Amino acid sequence: MLNKKISVILLTCVVNSSLVHAIEINKDLNLNFTTTAMSEYRRSGFDLSDGKPVVQGLVSLAHKSGWDISAQISNYDVVVVPAKYEIAYTAGYFYPFNEKVYIYSSLGQTIYPNWADGNVTEWFISATAYGAFFNYFYDWGKNSNAQYRYIGYKYNFPNNVWLDMRYGYNDVGIQLKNEDGDIRNNYSVRKFELGKKYNDISYTLAYVDSDLTNSECTQIMAYGDKCSSTVVFGIKKTF
Repeated sequence: MLNKKISVILLTCVVNSSLVHAIEINKDLNLNFTTTAMSEYRRSGFDLSDGKPVVQGLVSLAHKSGWDISAQISNYDVVVVPAKYEIAYTAGYFYPFNEKVYIYSSLGQTIYPNWADGNVTEWFISATAYGAFFNYFYDWGKNSNAQYRYIGYKYNFPNNVWLDMRYGYNDVGIQLKNEDGDIRNNYSVRKFELGKKYNDISYTLAYVDSDLTNSECTQIMAYGDKCSSTVVFGIKKTF
């Protein structure tokens, strides 16, 4: 019930920007609010909302020196675990070499209420140069020792239209066995996202898939259809 109430509140914020305003604390500090609604929650190729829509809320405090802290709450629905939402806290640092070359790194923790065994600490680093980027995530916790690596390219068209293409080579920390008995440690994911910003709202349409077989997906998610290809529609607004 709580996650449903949170979803309603955050979705209202997306469509009614008069409810929340950006706050400039002083010339050095800015406080921003972002709300996102998606047709499905996909992360690293996995369905984390049981195929249902999800709403996320993010609040971030950024200093002109490049440091920032943030907190995000999101729906979460994996049938085999009791958590129905997740809360993530991060602290990060952004360093620009110029307008098109920059790096960002953060350290944070994701907490799952009613499922403490799922809590993870995450280190993230991203390097971007002229639209090309490399992202690396390392997650560790009681039941997690995973690494996610992504390379990609984002091309900006006129009229606030963009195409984001990325390929991931990931390791969830366990050996994966397919239907033929073959074993491997890594799998790949792909994402192609077309987006447009209109009236300060970003609209996205993304195709997501992975090369995980039904058997391999079942080992990770308990159900073989949680890693299949899908199309995800999203809207996002930062206040």
